[in-house]
Amino acid sequence: MLMFSVLSVYFAYQAKDYAADRAMVVANLSRSETLNPVVGFKAAMLLDPANPEYARDLAIQYLEDSQPQAAYDLVQNQNDPDSAIVASYASLEMDRGGESERLNQWPDNQRAKEQLELIQKLKTQRELAFAKELYEKGLPETALRVAANSPASISKELLIAQIYVNKPGNREEDLTKALEAVDRGLKIDGSRTSLHELKRTIFVIQGNEEGAKAETEILERLQTGKL
Repeated sequence: MLMFSVLSVYFAYQAKDYAADRAMVVANLSRSETLNPVVGFKAAMLLDPANPEYARDLAIQYLEDSQPQAAYDLVQNQNDPDSAIVASYASLEMDRGGESERLNQWPDNQRAKEQLELIQKLKTQRELAFAKELYEKGLPETALRVAANSPASISKELLIAQIYVNKPGNREEDLTKALEAVDRGLKIDGSRTSLHELKRTIFVIQGNEEGAKAETEILERLQTGKL
């Protein structure tokens, strides 16, 4: 009886190893597109359900096929940084916020940190593109609200400043807010000429000759590499 039990365990492990090996072969064929990737990765998941790699592969394929919801559903509950990266991209494609913060669970994982930065950058670009589109359609207040919710960046502050400079209404108050946005941008990068040029323009509109002159001098030093 004991021998039968030992043999049963042995053959169970052998079968498991065989299934895992078959799953790896099928997945590799799917990655090379020798097999249909969706069919192949699903088969690999059935053969080796304990391996999260195949669900990630299938999720990535779903992203490439413009099916972010299907991709997200596959990996949302997996607790590893690579799955969180895929879930974050899927969430970004569905215009959902916050999912990328899961990557903070792995502060020592360099790949997770790099991908979090990239995802946040992509999110910022999308939000600012939407804000710019709203502004160009004559909706400056809505554009400002959208831009304000995006992560800190020079592009964000430059867009906000440009909207305030060109916005109808309380001129002096809007120009003050434009200057505040420019200064926030300059704290990120004090050598950005586009910010100094806009600041000079604001000073000219305000009639601040000293401020405009100071910005002109800064721009000249930047152009000659003396700043």
